[in-house]
Amino acid sequence: MAGARAARGGFVLEARRAGGEVESLAAGWVVNCAGLWADDVARLIDPACRERIDPMRGEAAWFRRGARPGLDVARMNVYPTPRRVRLPGGEYWTVGVHLTPTLLPAGPEGGAARLSDVVSVGPLNFAARGKGDLAGEHRPMEEFRAQVAGYFPQLRAADLRPYQVGVQARLAGRQDWHVAADPNHRRWINLLGIDSPGLTSCLALAEHVGGMLAA
Repeated sequence: MAGARAARGGFVLEARRAGGEVESLAAGWVVNCAGLWADDVARLIDPACRERIDPMRGEAAWFRRGARPGLDVARMNVYPTPRRVRLPGGEYWTVGVHLTPTLLPAGPEGGAARLSDVVSVGPLNFAARGKGDLAGEHRPMEEFRAQVAGYFPQLRAADLRPYQVGVQARLAGRQDWHVAADPNHRRWINLLGIDSPGLTSCLALAEHVGGMLAA
């Protein structure tokens, strides 16, 4: 989004197309759920907004269950105790590096999804270099092995392969989310810092915001 301003009955939003041209859109309400860029969008209507996204990179590795003796584990999620991660904007509790079995989708003839023999190990979290920090080399596989050694000592670094990379939208200095109308524009609702648990809570979040819109 290139810009936003309050207008009679709502807002005028400016969106920049890939070719560079700017298109104006009228909106009676705005629900800002722009993820990593939600703080930037919030400041379009309120330059004084102090909330900042503290991007946290997460990497995952994988191994094949049953590839050798001792690896036939994780037919359900296996979690360690919570782990604290330090980022530039603060310290945050995370679920730590855990084991997650992956699913094979139903085939073209139908049927139920089923467990595959691939198990992910992650996320290994640390400060991102920016909101778009999705490229570059994975952390060494030994770092993943060391994180799970306390509850899965059979795993070796040689069993692991790089898997996924993502960036979470942590909210600087907060452990929780910020869901509120802009203090000067009640029709503009910001959802800031909606990180990983936001997927689990998405229906409840939608219901909550729906109530705000109806109030």
